[in-house]
Amino acid sequence: MTNVRRFRPSSLQACLLLTVLLAFQHSAFGQVSTGSVSGTVTDSSGAVVPGALITLRNEARQTQSTLKTNQEGFYSFDFVPIGSYSVEANQSGFRPQEKTGLPLSAAQSLRVDFKLEIATQGQMVIVTGAAPQ
Repeated sequence: MTNVRRFRPSSLQACLLLTVLLAFQHSAFGQVSTGSVSGTVTDSSGAVVPGALITLRNEARQTQSTLKTNQEGFYSFDFVPIGSYSVEANQSGFRPQEKTGLPLSAAQSLRVDFKLEIATQGQMVIVTGAAPQ
């Protein structure tokens, strides 16, 4: 008879293996591929505009998300995939305003503020270019 020795990992080896696997798992999930877009909507006098409808549109994918500003006129889109975006602010009694060509990179917090003006019939303002960093 041959003496066959079977490998049986010790608890120390098992703990070491588990630690290594958890370390690699953390680095794999540590990759960030999203950012955030937020801002404040005010009127021409500087007063905040609560309840304004904000539309965030991915220019390449043609997908969009909407939300309304809070009581302080603030809005925030979190966990936004990287890409090029346009943001539109719209509130009854004001001219809609859109900002386009806004690049969002990984882990970036993009600030896009709006200063809405009183509406006259059928007007819309479109601003093209990147937001200041």
